[in-house]
Amino acid sequence: KYAFDESLADLVTLHDYNFDGIASSLRTSLGDQTGCAAFVLKPALLGPELSMRLARLAHNEFGIGAVFSSSFDSGVGLAHTAILAAVSDSSQAKKDPSLYAHGVGTFSMLSGDTLSPQFGSYVNENGMINIPSLARSLYGLSIDEMKESSIMEDSEDFAPDDDNDDDKVL
Repeated sequence: KYAFDESLADLVTLHDYNFDGIASSLRTSLGDQTGCAAFVLKPALLGPELSMRLARLAHNEFGIGAVFSSSFDSGVGLAHTAILAAVSDSSQAKKDPSLYAHGVGTFSMLSGDTLSPQFGSYVNENGMINIPSLARSLYGLSIDEMKESSIMEDSEDFAPDDDNDDDKVL
């Protein structure tokens, strides 16, 4: 098994961030293959909206995972990446209950942080992130309210469900 990682960023650049062109190339490349396990999405490179659209494509069309990863971002960038990962995971929980290990552990390499309190303060000893507290510290919103934000509003796939996700930990 393999994952599309930096090659996705190259594809995005090739298609000048045009989702339809990117999706068409991925459909051609992947076809009916079962070797690809996930897309590795870097919102700092791809942008949050395109990252979520690619996650939806991975889940719904290819039946594979979407793993969100940082690019040695500050706590603010890591927080955004972690929140996008939680929204993506929670939207797929009923279809595929498996969770993915997302790449936001680079906070331990930072000597300081622009986020206060620092991003690491939201991570427990098992590496799980307290997403509700993190989201509220940035936006004052719960995960359900995040799902209703403009990034997700064009997709039924990311609409909030009846379950309360306020206790979601990534």
